[in-house]
Amino acid sequence: MGADRSIEIIRGNAPLILIAPHGGRGSEHSVGGISGRKVNDLYTAEMTRELARLLDANALINAVTDRNELDYNRISEICDKAPSFLTVLAEIVDETIVRNGVASVLLIHGWNVISREQI
Repeated sequence: MGADRSIEIIRGNAPLILIAPHGGRGSEHSVGGISGRKVNDLYTAEMTRELARLLDANALINAVTDRNELDYNRISEICDKAPSFLTVLAEIVDETIVRNGVASVLLIHGWNVISREQI
């Protein structure tokens, strides 16, 4: 199973697949007319990793790539920049269904935080 290097894959046995689409740290962007701020979904990668451990769930975690470079919520961007992500997701969904008869996919998002101390 080859995936984009920015995606961490966690294997579990539960019929649950967690996805953290933007756990990567942001670079400077203009948000709401304010420039020089970093925009992040803070701690979603860490939270998804911990939930996967506690729930014995599968997880696909973007802990590296900033959402403004590649947003794993946007199918068009995934197809253009990281098509292997869809292949890996399909394989994990298939394996989960074979093992459990069902698969639930949950995307983990945080609050879109703009913080001066992140500059």
